[in-house]
Amino acid sequence: MSSAVMPSPCNNCPFLREGGIRLHPDRADELAYNACNPHGQRFACHKSLSAIDPDFEVDEDGDGLTQLDVIPEGVLDCAGSAILGLHQHNMTQYLRVMSRIGQFNPYAFSKADMDRVFDEPEQMIEANEDAANADKKRRSK
Repeated sequence: MSSAVMPSPCNNCPFLREGGIRLHPDRADELAYNACNPHGQRFACHKSLSAIDPDFEVDEDGDGLTQLDVIPEGVLDCAGSAILGLHQHNMTQYLRVMSRIGQFNPYAFSKADMDRVFDEPEQMIEANEDAANADKKRRSK
């Protein structure tokens, strides 16, 4: 069975508690709440996009992620985004449909992967705010 979602979060996934990339807090807020919204948009894994198109530019707006109007065929959704939604007992409409047609199993993630991802949107936003504040302090020295 093929899957619509990466099997586990990448090492630089923005949804990871430890490691991962940190984003502008406003972008983190958008992604975190989108992952927990039943009407939220898909969030394509950058690693999956790069595998499909080696010329894919990951960073258009300085936050390490690219907004796409249309996600190319074969691109998988971010496991971290899916897991954050699952922690909130929610899945986007896309993931619910993929689950129904057998292309996504919300129970397939390992406990270790589930534990690596933030439990709540607020945790993700706070981690990104802390990183932004630390970066400001570094630059002001």
